[in-house]
Amino acid sequence: MRAKLMKDNARGLHPLGRCESSHSSAHDNRRRISRSPRAFSGLVTPTSTIVVKGLPKEATKETIHQILAEWRPLPNIRVMPKKNTTFCRGIAFVDFPSVVAARKLMDEIGDRGLDVNGRKLSFDYR
Repeated sequence: MRAKLMKDNARGLHPLGRCESSHSSAHDNRRRISRSPRAFSGLVTPTSTIVVKGLPKEATKETIHQILAEWRPLPNIRVMPKKNTTFCRGIAFVDFPSVVAARKLMDEIGDRGLDVNGRKLSFDYR
């Protein structure tokens, strides 16, 4: 049995019968597949939470309230900070009162984004 394992290992086969090279290529293929909901454009299920990307590091809840004032009320805004700092990581989650309210924002500015002080903000459903 040991001689067979050594012979299989020499050919690049894993002792459990899996080929090592196919395992690594499967891993590479998983990394290439987009996990973005936009990759499945028509299959995105709208939610009441929108992800805002491209925010400046100085962004706060108040600045996001000002940017999205047209679509108020915004019950909850979560600005993601950089690790061990108070600076924005560039991402925030905005909760809307309903899916209908979130969909209204996405219908109006979803794909084209929003330009704020020279920065393009993008929006996606969470």
